[in-house]
Order: sequence, then C-alpha cells, then structure tokens
Amino acid sequence: MNTSISAELIEKIARNVNAMQLTDDPRNRAFWLSAYARIYRVIKQLNEAQKFEVARLCSYQNAKFFKLI
Repeated sequence: MNTSISAELIEKIARNVNAMQLTDDPRNRAFWLSAYARIYRVIKQLNEAQKFEVARLCSYQNAKFFKLI
C-alpha cells in the first residue's frame, strides 16, 4: 500500500475489523472466514504506523485477533 493512506480508509478498515464477529456460530462460518481473509489481506499490506492507526480505532479483542497489536 502507499506510505500514506487517508483517515477515511483507516476508519473503513477499522469498521470492518470491529464488525468481525469472533464467535463460533457454524451457520455463519463460511461468511466470516471469507470476510476474515479479505480483511487480513488488506491489513498485511499496511506498514506498522498504519496498523497502529487502525488498531487504536478497533476493539482490543479484534485488534489482537488481526495481529494489529
């Protein structure tokens, strides 16, 4: 990703991370696995400073799950 990203994009990524439900409901498993893969693919492209900006907008549990902290 670019070395600088907009605050709007950081907020969008954080919204998606926070929307991720970390439950084991088998009815929604395929959906959440797909969502996780898409979110993680974006996060992998961020540098450490960008990850920090996203993490500070996320719940602690979700930020830790996505290895933002």
